[in-house]
Amino acid sequence: MMNREEKKPLLSICVPTNNRVDLLMRTLRSVQTSSRDVEIVVTDNSAGDETQRAVEALFEGYEGSWRYHKNNFASDMPGAQKMVGNFNMGVQLAEGKYIYIIHDDDYLLDGAVDVILRRLRELGDSHQVVVFGTQLVDLECNVLKVKYFAEAGYYPPTEAVEILLDNSSSMRFPSFILSREACDAVGEWDIGSYPAIDYNMWVRSFMKYGVRMLPDLLSAYTIHDQCVTMTMFNVASIRPLCDLFDIAKAGGVVEGGRLEELKSKFLHQFILAGAWKYIRSGANDEACEVMQIFDDPEMKQLRPSMKWLSVKLLFSVYLSLARMMPSARSSAKPA
Repeated sequence: MMNREEKKPLLSICVPTNNRVDLLMRTLRSVQTSSRDVEIVVTDNSAGDETQRAVEALFEGYEGSWRYHKNNFASDMPGAQKMVGNFNMGVQLAEGKYIYIIHDDDYLLDGAVDVILRRLRELGDSHQVVVFGTQLVDLECNVLKVKYFAEAGYYPPTEAVEILLDNSSSMRFPSFILSREACDAVGEWDIGSYPAIDYNMWVRSFMKYGVRMLPDLLSAYTIHDQCVTMTMFNVASIRPLCDLFDIAKAGGVVEGGRLEELKSKFLHQFILAGAWKYIRSGANDEACEVMQIFDDPEMKQLRPSMKWLSVKLLFSVYLSLARMMPSARSSAKPA
């Protein structure tokens, strides 16, 4: 199942998967490389053996280093715990100096592995947290949006955390690489922060090490109905998102008043982004449910966000009018 060199790799590419064989094959093809500085680690929560057979067939004759691991979590373990456990299993098995997790529905762009390796070699031991650009795509790989940090370079903890928390969509999962040293120091992906596990890890990492931002556009993050992001737009997500600011406050890297400003801006943007995803597809009922998050007591305690006030009012008026005109409510079920 694996072909491994004695020398430890520079980069471990960890691919957690769960019953997405077709998409997983796209991901794995995108990370295959002839470089001996890379190992690929597939950790699998899937039922049955279809995924294992597909992975083994894909890697037949592959000359690089790889391994497949079938998780054996308890059948009654909650799905979220299994998902986070899958991430952590890949990290535990990884032997590289740097660890990169890419989901089974995302992929790297052509030539990205070589660019990543070149950048990591250039950095040497100078940086523990590295971020690069990603593009948002649909299931047909059509580019929807491009996300990258405008100013490349190193940002120390205070600046890094402020940049992260200033924009709720500033980062996507496949743009983040963490050194083994940082992984051991910061700790595992935290199930207690679900569904904000990505932002929780980013905040903890940025607080300790800052971040090296690279200008390269290297990955694709797939937007689709089954992705975890689409399940986050509800009241249950607000507490874990608020916790991000509590973590930052406890770390003392950002002044309290500034954190409150960032918190209001971040959460307003998050909710409005969720509403917009439904509005643009005509699912007005679902958009109304997302907008109702603003009625949560946690949200009512926030100071107003001047940046997002006009958008909030616009969406509220639009959805109010839509409720008054049933024919415009495309998400309504037929009688």
